[in-house]
Amino acid sequence: MKPAFLHWVVSLVVLISLIPFQSGRVHAAALDASSTAGGVLASINSPLSLQGWFHILWGDPADAVGEGEIFYLLVDDQGRSYYLDLGSAGKPFSELLLLNGERVSLQGTWSDILRDSKRSPVLVEDIRSQENIPLSGEDQSQPLPPVLGNQKYVSILCKFSDFAVEPRNLAFFQGMYANAFPGLDHYWRELSYNQLDLLGSTAVGWFNLPQPRSYYIYDMDSDSDPDADFARLTADCTAAADASVYFPDFEGVSLMFNADLDGYSYGGGYPISLDSPTPQNYGVTWIADWGYADISVVEHEMGHSFGLPHSSGMYGETYDNYWDVMSMDRQWGLPDSTYGRTGQHTIAYHKDLLGWLSAADKFTVPQDGVVHTITVERLANPQTANPRLAILPVIGSSRFYTLETRQWLDGGYDKNIFGFQVVIHEVDPARENQAQVVDYDNNYDTRDDGARWQTWPGLMETFIDATDGISVTVSSVGETNHTVRVKITSPFPFSTCASQNQMPPASCEALLAFYASTGGGSWANHLGWGGPEWPCRWYGVKCKDEFGDVTDLDYYQNGLSGTLPPQLGNLLQLRSLVIQYEGLTGSIPPQLGNLTNLNALVLQHNQLTGNIPAELGSMTALAQLGLGWNQLSGSLPASLGNLSNLYSLDLNYNQLSGSLPPSLGNLSNLLALQVSGNQFSGSLPPEFSSFTKLTSFSVGHNQFSGSIPAFLGNNPSLFSLQLDNNNFSGELPAELGNLDNLWEIDVSYNQLSGSIPSALGDMANLHYAYLYHNQLSGPIPESLVAIPTLDGLRLNENALEGPIPANLGDNPAISYLNLANNKLAGEIPANLADLPELYQLDLGYNSLSATEPGLLAFLSVEDSDWAQTQTVAPTNLQTAQQGADIRLTWTPILYTGDGGNYEISAASSPGGPFAVIGSTANKSVSEFVAGELGSGSYFFRLRTLTPQHGNQQSDLWSSYTNSVPYQAWATFLPVAIR
Repeated sequence: MKPAFLHWVVSLVVLISLIPFQSGRVHAAALDASSTAGGVLASINSPLSLQGWFHILWGDPADAVGEGEIFYLLVDDQGRSYYLDLGSAGKPFSELLLLNGERVSLQGTWSDILRDSKRSPVLVEDIRSQENIPLSGEDQSQPLPPVLGNQKYVSILCKFSDFAVEPRNLAFFQGMYANAFPGLDHYWRELSYNQLDLLGSTAVGWFNLPQPRSYYIYDMDSDSDPDADFARLTADCTAAADASVYFPDFEGVSLMFNADLDGYSYGGGYPISLDSPTPQNYGVTWIADWGYADISVVEHEMGHSFGLPHSSGMYGETYDNYWDVMSMDRQWGLPDSTYGRTGQHTIAYHKDLLGWLSAADKFTVPQDGVVHTITVERLANPQTANPRLAILPVIGSSRFYTLETRQWLDGGYDKNIFGFQVVIHEVDPARENQAQVVDYDNNYDTRDDGARWQTWPGLMETFIDATDGISVTVSSVGETNHTVRVKITSPFPFSTCASQNQMPPASCEALLAFYASTGGGSWANHLGWGGPEWPCRWYGVKCKDEFGDVTDLDYYQNGLSGTLPPQLGNLLQLRSLVIQYEGLTGSIPPQLGNLTNLNALVLQHNQLTGNIPAELGSMTALAQLGLGWNQLSGSLPASLGNLSNLYSLDLNYNQLSGSLPPSLGNLSNLLALQVSGNQFSGSLPPEFSSFTKLTSFSVGHNQFSGSIPAFLGNNPSLFSLQLDNNNFSGELPAELGNLDNLWEIDVSYNQLSGSIPSALGDMANLHYAYLYHNQLSGPIPESLVAIPTLDGLRLNENALEGPIPANLGDNPAISYLNLANNKLAGEIPANLADLPELYQLDLGYNSLSATEPGLLAFLSVEDSDWAQTQTVAPTNLQTAQQGADIRLTWTPILYTGDGGNYEISAASSPGGPFAVIGSTANKSVSEFVAGELGSGSYFFRLRTLTPQHGNQQSDLWSSYTNSVPYQAWATFLPVAIR
């Protein structure tokens, strides 16, 4: 037994030594299960020498989230593929890009020969070109082989044997290459400035693959997740099309599949030996079924097949560069009804890699410490001969910065690009995502102001990287370009305020005082503060230009706590101080009144206390004052009336008291006055009649009294009128009907009386009318419920009378209707059941009734207990003799709660006059007994009373029942209640 067992072990080891293995991500590719290694592997521990085609494959997930995947593969002349681990090869990514698609030789060892994994990588110790490609030996960026002229592609459509579906027909894929929007030929011509075309590209298929999807998509690296087998997919899909395609006619192959692969689509290259005695290298894409739903995915993967890498933001993600189809490809492109979203342009660095920018299209800034002025033409559809790319090399490093101008266009593939700006990328040739957007505010959004460098009147935005010795100032803007001032010097890290010359020392010291006073070390983001970057690159700080003062301090939910230091008053050029949703405490420093250039002071959602300093009235440039949602107290300083440029005053939800200063009427440019949620009292000053531009007037939840002034109707642009929860009295002014742009009116919880003016129906754009909890009386105006935009109507808890307007059911916009706790009576309009958007209805505590079957079915769903709360007359009133007495009986109403009774009246003729002869103890009683009657005819009637209670402000009487006769023959005696 022992010799036999030993023989079996030796045989197993020999067999294992002959098995070729595959590897994985940043990984090394494996042999197909049907391949053999021949004499490649001599023993388990011996060095491994391989030759073949080197390829980089990029994988991009369907949800475009995360880092994506990148694979390094070698395919030898026998078609065997190996996944490579290049971590020990000592090659920067820039050299690997140059080797991409070339023949190489490598030395290495297997990472785990006994591991049952087809993606176990070869650990590469050395890799070099067999084509004598000149490599720098350093991590420097070098141009790729240019991708110019005719680049003919063929799309091959392949179906897995167990998936019969053909998601799109052949014509769809053939049309994808069109030379008109959004065709791929049209797209790449625009991006390459007509230096690349896809003329002659076509599509063939559908072809049936010989195996089911599980043969091509399976777990190759023992992680329980399926993986795409590129060797099998490529071999079988191209073989299926061999009779229809002469491969040497094409530069690239797009493999289109009828189902998902492994959650990714891929782009890169691969050798194909069909129609050629030796394998030939092709650009190849592997596109899952979801990938061609948006042509931008195909554009992205085709870019990889040209050799382009990803770009990204600065955050360890891949799909967050708004400016590049090779990153964020599906979010911002142009839509097409057939081919989905298109991509935007790729970035200037990538265009240079592929040879689309000439020497005249680029400007490399000298490293001489001198300011150079450059005009950078827009990257897409340039209109002048100015350079489209500026390169700023970092002294002593292979890294560099690039500048490009991006502009929203009326046509072309950058049409959906936001704004007009300079975009800066920091390029490190050694990393896989070489180009990363410089995002100044580090907020993970590469399309907002933090990643867009612009110039405005009085402001030249400046980027400074003191560690790299780089400064860029956007100094002017043309129709299609920006002029920038750039300088490259040795690093100049910040040390002290006295040693920097970027801003006045007092401004620098004010910033440091602010940082210390608000717990800067505990901020969520305090990037740059205190060095080595200079103050204008500290998080939340913006400056006027390269060597200018602070213009903006902007923080939102960044963990600030503590107090505002008085030194902020030394930032004399500050235009915007915005600190929201933080933990600031203490008082507002009166020294802020020194900031006469300040346009915006916004300190909302903090915990500030104390009075509003009168000194703020000195900030005569102020346009926005937002102090809402704090704990400020005291009266409002009259000096705020000096802020003649103010357009927004927001003091909502503090503890402010007293009356509003009449001086605020001086603010004739005011658009928004918002003081809700305080303790203000008194009437609205007549000086407010000067307001004619208001869009928002919000004074709710205070203690204001007096009447609602008619002059509020003098603001034709008013959008929101909030007067709720005060003590306003008197009538609603009819002048409010002039507000034909008003979106919402809320006068709830006041003491308003009188009728609702029919002129309110002139507010043609009104969506929400909240008039509830007042003392309004009279009918509901038909004009009000006829407003075609009316969505929500709350008239509950008033004393409104009469029927519900019949035209209410003709208004299809109404979705919320509350008429409860009024004195409304009569039949509910049957067409109320026709309101298509109505989702909330309350008709309770009125005197309403309904009999139409369709309406009753509707009400049973939308307001199921409506009938149980109506004060209506009882039914089935009858009379009968009971000895010498008369007995009246009826059916009680459903609403028996909240007190009340039935009142009984009698008369000797049907038309009266009727006299009250008694009432019941409650609304549950169903009979009443009168004493003996004299001879003659008598008529009886009843009505129901529900007294004032809870939210019902009025005694509510129903209508009378029909009178019921009775013939008496005895002598009339006084009526007694039994």
